[in-house]
This record gives sequence, C-alpha cells and structure tokens, in this order.
Amino acid sequence: MGRRPRREVEGEVEVVEEEVREEPKRRKPKSLKRLVTELFVRAIGREATQHLINAEIEVFKAFRAMIDYRIQSAERAVERLQEIEVQ
Repeated sequence: MGRRPRREVEGEVEVVEEEVREEPKRRKPKSLKRLVTELFVRAIGREATQHLINAEIEVFKAFRAMIDYRIQSAERAVERLQEIEVQ
C-alpha cells in the first residue's frame, strides 16, 4: 500500500488522499464451455461456430427423443403387466 499524503493544519493532520485502494472487482471465472466457444470463434469464425452449436442442440434433441421413446415403451410395459394382473 502506498503512503497517503498528509497535510498539517494547525496541529491537526488532514488526510488528503485515501490510503486504502479499492481492489478491482473480481470477475467470475469463465466456464469451460464459454472458453471453448470463444476458441472456436477465433479459430473458425462466428458463423461456423453457430452451426456447430446448432448441431449440438440437435444432438441433444435426438437424445431427448430417444429417452421419451424409452419412457413411453416402459409405461406401455407397465400397463400390459397391470392388464395381466387384472385378468
């Protein structure tokens, strides 16, 4: 820390400048996904990166569709079991 300049006024000390410096606000560290996206933008450009991000979204939607199908399949199996138990 630096020394603060002082000025004496008739036996009293007046502080001219603050001694304590404010620390800069700490930024939240960037996520790995954000860092990778920025790397891709620099390497292949914004438009190509956007296409890759859209492709990633489509892959996730495909996984969701497969999961939904498996859930429906399992629900049908449970219904069939309940029908068998009732008979």
